[in-house]
Amino acid sequence: MKCTKCKENKKDSEFPKKSYGKADSWCKSCHYDKTREFKRTKEGIVGEIYNSQKFSSKQRGHRPPSYTKEQLREWLFCQTLFHKLYNEWKLSNYDTWKKPSVDRFDDSKGYSLDGIQLMTWKQNKQKSSNDIRNGISTSGKRCKKVFKYDMDMNFIDSYVSASEAQRQNIGSSQGHISAVCRKERNAHLGFIWCYE
Repeated sequence: MKCTKCKENKKDSEFPKKSYGKADSWCKSCHYDKTREFKRTKEGIVGEIYNSQKFSSKQRGHRPPSYTKEQLREWLFCQTLFHKLYNEWKLSNYDTWKKPSVDRFDDSKGYSLDGIQLMTWKQNKQKSSNDIRNGISTSGKRCKKVFKYDMDMNFIDSYVSASEAQRQNIGSSQGHISAVCRKERNAHLGFIWCYE
């Protein structure tokens, strides 16, 4: 089958299927390139930020953002810093660390236009990591400290939260660590985990 975009002959498996079963006229590679190209535009960034905010609000038990995607777009486009960060990101050949990002001033509250600030993706991640190291979760609440023991209850290590324990122990699951802490499981990865 020939892709109408790149004009190359490819296997049927290299074309996405439409909802009614027929293959798309563009190959998967061309679709991916088009999506990546859009995500690197200012409009694409607005959509990514807004969708991320909706998802994280749901994960944290917060209400959805108090603004629409169009209102967020207007707010971002009025910020001189947004255009500066975007241009720097573009000049860096789209280095993920330099990508424009939006963070809340107060992590215990949901997203509102008077409660958000612009920064790079790296600054946002560093802020989040600093909060976790200081015992504050991404929802703004105090983390529950977690202790790690061997099966004979010999102390091994301590972590500010179950999520931090999961990050520092390859192959572990935050949910399983928490389950052991709640006494719902006996152990995880051959270790016993306990809340402080």
